[in-house]
Amino acid sequence: MLQQWVDVIKHNGLGLFNHTLIYHGYTARTATETDINNSYIVITTYGMIAKRKNPSPLTKINWGRIIYDEAHHMRTQTTA
Repeated sequence: MLQQWVDVIKHNGLGLFNHTLIYHGYTARTATETDINNSYIVITTYGMIAKRKNPSPLTKINWGRIIYDEAHHMRTQTTA
């Protein structure tokens, strides 16, 4: 699924691919807060930001926009 978004950004991203961070796997473990803040687009999965023992640095950022492509994971307090 991540690769599909990468392909779309490469094709239609108007040069934004060079400012895109894929936050998953090894990259998620090695990305610094600066790497994240310098990225115009961050692609990740629900699992990378879901409640975990160690919260993701992505949860500390005040995002301008979020595209949530895994809406089937969305829950409220009453449906969790």
